[in-house]
Amino acid sequence: MGEPPKDFASIEAVEAELVRCERAGEIDSTTFESKRVALIVPDATRPFDPRVIEPLFRRLRGATEVVVIVGLGLHRRLTAAERRPYELTFRGVELLEHDAVSGCREVNRGVGLNERLFEADVIVAVGVVELHQYAGFSGGSKAISIGCGSRVTISRLHGTELLRDRRVQIGRVHDNPFREALDAIAKTLRAELLGLQFVPSAGVVVFGRLGDSFEAAVAFAEPRSLRVVGAPFDAIVLEVPSSKAMSFYQASRAATYVAEVPSPAIVEGGSLIIVAECPEGHGQGIGERAFEQAILRGRHRVLEELRLGVEAGGGAQRAMVLARVLERFRVALVGPELPGLAAFGVDRFRKLSEVRLNGSVAKIDPFECLPRLRER
Repeated sequence: MGEPPKDFASIEAVEAELVRCERAGEIDSTTFESKRVALIVPDATRPFDPRVIEPLFRRLRGATEVVVIVGLGLHRRLTAAERRPYELTFRGVELLEHDAVSGCREVNRGVGLNERLFEADVIVAVGVVELHQYAGFSGGSKAISIGCGSRVTISRLHGTELLRDRRVQIGRVHDNPFREALDAIAKTLRAELLGLQFVPSAGVVVFGRLGDSFEAAVAFAEPRSLRVVGAPFDAIVLEVPSSKAMSFYQASRAATYVAEVPSPAIVEGGSLIIVAECPEGHGQGIGERAFEQAILRGRHRVLEELRLGVEAGGGAQRAMVLARVLERFRVALVGPELPGLAAFGVDRFRKLSEVRLNGSVAKIDPFECLPRLRER
């Protein structure tokens, strides 16, 4: 693939990337002409503005049918305000929000996907390639297998078997059984799979075949997402961006990302302080509610469930990872008082100025770049 354009968040960058692909012969007038197209786009938990992909949407005009699917996975539905930019961008076509409970068709035992994907000749998965706890990096086939997966599928993928596999690791895409499972599920579809991948950390956008575009995007994201530091910190203040600060389910990733990266840059027993307003509390989707229920069961029970391999459903795995982190580090939330957090072991402060920070302290956006120590 050629060099993709910089400034990933602009319409001009997307247009430039599509023109590059056309000149290279990677796409042409027959790619979408007279075909049924499913376009999968991220929800509000990703730093994504649907209006920037207007150049791609414009190229779908020759398609027989276009359906746009917001890949919610087990997240809550869009609010009216969140949905409005999608409606303005994708006028004249069907706009669906994925339903993991009633809108799926089973491929085989334990694997189900949005029923509209089976009708498509071409599927374009739009992804934001950033660090991910299990998939290594988000984007690629994750938009299909999780974003458009059934509740059973998502729960199975987030089950304790994969959660306990040390190869399932943030920043790792090769020899990662979670990522391999995502790819295998996506390949059960007969449609041609294409991807438009945004890389916030590198400021680029990449279009092409789904696997190729994801690999190229990761090559840009990887060296910019993990930063080697010379010594561990005593405390790290985690400034959570707005797309992840709506719920504690999302915001808690800040602490688990830092703690579970290979060779974490935090001393044993150090403090991870999450700064997030969490106006939706623990969260409002199916997965978020499962997370809250796990929090309310208590840390020791959740750790026992993880040890015994108890399957608690999609969303509960986030509580399991948080419980695992709390065995080694202190975690605090600068934000609202939430049910069960204090008993789970998460301290709470109203303001950052209330937190007593001693020793070496770092302030970071963990979704942009993670500190780590050099591996020995």
